[in-house]
Amino acid sequence: MAKNYLVEQPKIDRRANNTQIKLYQALKNYYVEGIAFKKIQVKQLCQTAKVSRATFYRHHQNIQDIIAIQLLIMITQFEKKIDGLQVLNYDSGSGVVVDTIYANLDLLQLMQWSGTEKSGQKIVSGAIIRILILRDFDEVNRNFIADYLGAAILKFAFQISQAPEKLPKEQALKLYRFLVPKV
Repeated sequence: MAKNYLVEQPKIDRRANNTQIKLYQALKNYYVEGIAFKKIQVKQLCQTAKVSRATFYRHHQNIQDIIAIQLLIMITQFEKKIDGLQVLNYDSGSGVVVDTIYANLDLLQLMQWSGTEKSGQKIVSGAIIRILILRDFDEVNRNFIADYLGAAILKFAFQISQAPEKLPKEQALKLYRFLVPKV
C-alpha cells in the first residue's frame, strides 16, 4: 500500500517567517509580563517586535492571526512527524500528539490568554479532516468526528498547558490514550 503524506514541502518565505518569529516572541513577552491581550495595539506590538506596520498588515489582518499562523506551523510540524513514522497506529500517533503538546505549551497558553481557542479548534479540526480523508473515513461522519476530536484534543492540551510540571509526559500519554477516542 502506498503511503499518503499529509504534508508537501511548503515553500516558506524567509522574511515572512522571520517576521512571524519576531511578532510571536513579542506576544509571548507581553503574556509573560502579564499584559492583558485586549490592551495590546498593533502599533505597540510592531514597535516591540521591530517590525513595520506595513509588514504586519502584509501578513496579518489582526493580532490573533499571529497565534493562528503559529498554530498552523505547529500542525505542519506535527504532520511531518506523523509522515516520518515507520508504523502509524493509535499508539505511535498518540505519542506524537503528546510530544507536540509538550513542545508547544507556550502556544497553548497564548491561545487561552488571547481567547483564540475557538478559532484554534477550527484549525485543528481541519487538520483532522485531512487525516480522515486520507484514511478513507466515512464522509457522513467525517465532520462530526473531526470537530469532536479537535475539541477533545485541544481541551486535553489546554489542561496540560495549565500545569505541565505537575504531570509528567509519560503520565499525560497514558491519560491521552485513556481519554481520547481511538479513531
